[in-house]
Amino acid sequence: MNTKLTFLSVSSLIAALLAGCGKSPAMNAPPAPPPPLVKVIETQTQPASVVQEYIALVEPIQKVNLMAQVSGIVNEVHFKEGSRVKKGDLLFSIDPASYEATVAMREAELEQAQASVDRSDKYLKMLNATDGRSVSKSDRNAAEANVAEDRAMEHNAQAALKQAKIDLGYTQITSPIDGRIGRALITRGNLVSSASGPLATVIQTDPIRVVVALPDAEYISAFHRYANDNNYHPKITVRLGNGMMYPFEGEIDFDDNQMNPATGTIAIRVRFPNPQRLLVANNYVTVQIQDNEPPLKILVPTESVMHDAEGSYVWTVNAENTVAKVRVEPGATIGNQRIIESGLDVGQRVVFAGMQKMRPDLTVTVAETAHME
Repeated sequence: MNTKLTFLSVSSLIAALLAGCGKSPAMNAPPAPPPPLVKVIETQTQPASVVQEYIALVEPIQKVNLMAQVSGIVNEVHFKEGSRVKKGDLLFSIDPASYEATVAMREAELEQAQASVDRSDKYLKMLNATDGRSVSKSDRNAAEANVAEDRAMEHNAQAALKQAKIDLGYTQITSPIDGRIGRALITRGNLVSSASGPLATVIQTDPIRVVVALPDAEYISAFHRYANDNNYHPKITVRLGNGMMYPFEGEIDFDDNQMNPATGTIAIRVRFPNPQRLLVANNYVTVQIQDNEPPLKILVPTESVMHDAEGSYVWTVNAENTVAKVRVEPGATIGNQRIIESGLDVGQRVVFAGMQKMRPDLTVTVAETAHME
């Protein structure tokens, strides 16, 4: 009895196993993969100002080479090299002794000429007061000529005295501008003259100019609006050599009146305040020029714009989370964003992450919707 039961149990187990082996293949298939996860941005318009960068040279608005106007020994250098100076500050003094003597001599000559004028004038008046029958016409004419000659000598003496005083003034060399002075090229005790070359150089440091060499095509495009629209003033900034952005914006001082035929560029001079002297003459900086009132454009992340043999495109996701391939015309790049000139409308969702398996009509899951800032 027990043997029969055991046999039936084994038979039942084998039958069950055989029945299991007869299940359909569809029941054993793995579950379908979930839709790909993507991140999208919702397009909107925002100010899009393209920043043009140029290497530019810093130059002083005024630069003065101090020169000796008269000859003499330098008595004293009155400034500290590299210091700031004001207009009218005494910088060099030349021994004035000989020029003071010349002034004294010219003053004496003027007094002598004035005495001669006084004497000849009195003589002429005396002749005119005398009865005309007792004074010959030739004597009267000679007296008038003497007066005219003495007055001419007086004028000559006055001019000589003026020149002597000018030369004496040249022994005191002052700064003609506010600025910063460099090193003294001539020191105390040296003989100088007008042929000695510069004694020192003073440059204006505040304000200061930055010279941008703008290519001809960009000049025509960018400055056509500047020249014809009085309300248009581009935003001009500077990045210094250490990467720091200069804290002040500049204003166009003037643009040159001719192109450089060797480089095909035209010089644009931009004036900047420079109270901290961060802009140093003859230094190179990077100038950034952009619209002060940028137009509204659609921007997308740069990674959203793809390219193939037919051109540029982006992947969009509609309300049903279905993917479409949309052809676009990309514009300039601004940071990590790309301007889209045409092909997209406001409110469309553009994929910027998870694009590896994209294809038209694919259904996806939107993991995140971002907005461009």
